[in-house]
Amino acid sequence: MHIIHITSEMTPIAKVGGLADVITGLSRKQKEMGHNVHIMLPKYRTLLFNHINFIEQPHSFSSFFDEKQYDNLMWKALFERDTEILLLEPRHPKNYFDRDSIYGFKDDVERFLYFARSCLDYLVEGGIKPDILHIHDWMAASVAILLKEEPFKTFFASTKCVLTIHNMEYQGWTGEKEVRYTGYKGDIQPLWQNDCCNLLQGAIRAADYVVTVSPTYAKEVLHEEGSKGLLEPLQEAREGDRFSGILNGLDYSYWNPVDDPFLTHHYSRDDLEGKWENKRNILEELEMDCESSRPLLIAVSRLVSQKGLALLKHLVLQAEELNMQYILLGSTYDEETRADFLALQEQYKHDRNRRVILRSEEGFAHRLYAAGDMFVVPSIFEPCGLTQMIALRYGAVPIVRATGGLKDTVFDLENGFIFEEIKKESIEEVVQRAVDLYYHNPKEWQRLLLQGMDCNYSWGKSAKSYLDLYRSLSA
Repeated sequence: MHIIHITSEMTPIAKVGGLADVITGLSRKQKEMGHNVHIMLPKYRTLLFNHINFIEQPHSFSSFFDEKQYDNLMWKALFERDTEILLLEPRHPKNYFDRDSIYGFKDDVERFLYFARSCLDYLVEGGIKPDILHIHDWMAASVAILLKEEPFKTFFASTKCVLTIHNMEYQGWTGEKEVRYTGYKGDIQPLWQNDCCNLLQGAIRAADYVVTVSPTYAKEVLHEEGSKGLLEPLQEAREGDRFSGILNGLDYSYWNPVDDPFLTHHYSRDDLEGKWENKRNILEELEMDCESSRPLLIAVSRLVSQKGLALLKHLVLQAEELNMQYILLGSTYDEETRADFLALQEQYKHDRNRRVILRSEEGFAHRLYAAGDMFVVPSIFEPCGLTQMIALRYGAVPIVRATGGLKDTVFDLENGFIFEEIKKESIEEVVQRAVDLYYHNPKEWQRLLLQGMDCNYSWGKSAKSYLDLYRSLSA
């Protein structure tokens, strides 16, 4: 099959969150399974160009937007020798992607509306008709909407469109005027909600099939609170047999403590000596107490409300009382949240048992997973979550709240610890349970750690589920 993913992120070249990891892992596995796979992505100024090789001169083409034709370049590149990427470089006067970050601008919706329309114009001009256009989140949602319009409706008549929703929280709110910029002339009602246009709502109604990223999250979003205001279109999709949940996988070739290039010491479930050396190295590097027998709890998280900020912060304050060491690595675009955690970073910068580190650094994150005895994910909601899967792979026992994909991958006293209520007392209690087991029953702790490392959440099963879905749609 010919599959094209249209996305705003891809690991490691343009990563903000888990969406990036999914794109790289899923496309790589689909390629391994013998399919023709391309990824369409904006050519951001911040792209990590050292990870890709351009394979030919860029193709010049024009696309329609706001009643005008604009010139663009589409660059072809290879990621890791075999994953083919198409990078859009607009020649628009607003320099939509020639900016200092991927998101965080007032015209974000306009930027990605332009991206979606340009992707379709490029494919039409090149006569490219894939079997599947797989679009991801609101940033690519207008692709599904435009496929209902000419000339795309006729040109892509044999192409099926699959929408994966990675997070219901982000929906692409905008005005009708901006949607019309793309040339969309159809009924605005399928997009209309609370006197605005909602791109995600429109795509849910327009796509041939809608997937979210874990079975439990698929159930949660069919209730008022989990749907984030999109209950009606989601119920329509379910009733039309167009909606389900497929658990994300983890790219085990990228996340592997046996040969991870970011680690100073490699290790496996049969030889954990390297793990303890990684822990010592991290503690020495951060000038923390490396002679302590305390367990090291790690958190690696975007600092947004979804991730349970109050609970993450509470663990910083309670680390001494819980008799553990704690390192929080986080990043955020929100200035108020940043100021709050910067104050914690300053307060504990010389503490021997805790650190708050505000930066986004892929290699350092790998080293933290390898160093951690435990890993905490106290999310309010979590569509799938990859960090708990990575923690399992690296022998850091996960402590998670029972929601979404966390509930589908971590099981209490089988491979980790689970808590239910979003309360400080609840997270204290579950962390104390983990710490007590670490101190008082090392044999049971070792069993828990090894069972976690034995879990298989690789992309094989999930990629097959997507391919089965593609085939059923094409049939």
